[in-house]
Amino acid sequence: MRRLLTTVLFVLTAAGLLVANFQTTDAARADVNDFVVESFDAVYELAKDEEGRSTLKTTEVITIIFPEFDQNRGVIRDVPHVFDDHSTDLNVKSVTDEHGKPRNYKTEEYGEFLSIIIAVPEGSFVHGKQTYVLEYTQRDVTKFYKDTGVEEFYWDVNGTDWAQPFGRISAKITLSDEVFATFNGDAVCYRGVFGSDEQCEVAGE
Repeated sequence: MRRLLTTVLFVLTAAGLLVANFQTTDAARADVNDFVVESFDAVYELAKDEEGRSTLKTTEVITIIFPEFDQNRGVIRDVPHVFDDHSTDLNVKSVTDEHGKPRNYKTEEYGEFLSIIIAVPEGSFVHGKQTYVLEYTQRDVTKFYKDTGVEEFYWDVNGTDWAQPFGRISAKITLSDEVFATFNGDAVCYRGVFGSDEQCEVAGE
C-alpha cells in the first residue's frame, strides 16, 4: 500500500526558477520572458533506500504558451541541487514532451542550482502550446530535528522569481509505507505561498 498526500506534504512552498531564454538577435521582438505558464503540475515520490536514506523521484509537467512569432527556442528550468547545506545527488532522468518524445537538453551547474536547458536547435523556434515533462531523482531530502523528534520534508514547487502569470499550480506527494511509518500517523501538511500556514489533508489509500 502507498499513502497519498493530497496537494502538499508537510511544508511545500514556492521557490525555484523557470525562465525563457535563447533570445533572438532581432531587438524589435518582445522580451523573451513574455509568455504564459498555463500549468505547472508536480508529483513527488518519497521513499527510503537500503541505507535508510530518503529518496525522491520528481515528475514535473510544465505547459507553456509561447508567442506565435520567432522569439523563444525553449526554456531553462533551474532546480536546486543542495538541501540543508548538502548535495542531493540530483540526477536528471529524462526530458520529453507530453507524448513521451525526447526533447533535446543539456545541464549546467552553478552554485546551488542545476540548469536544465531545453532548446530546439539554433535557427529554430517554439510556438504556441509546448509541454515539458521532466523526471529527476534526489536523495537525503528530509531533515530530522533531534530536539523535537520531528522529521520534515520541506520542499519547493514552482518559484518566487517568476516573471510570468500562472494558470494552475499543483503538487502531489506519495509516500512509501516505510516513510509513512516514520511519521507514526502524526503527519502534518501545509500548502500555499512562501510562509503560508494553511493546512492540507493527509489521506491514505
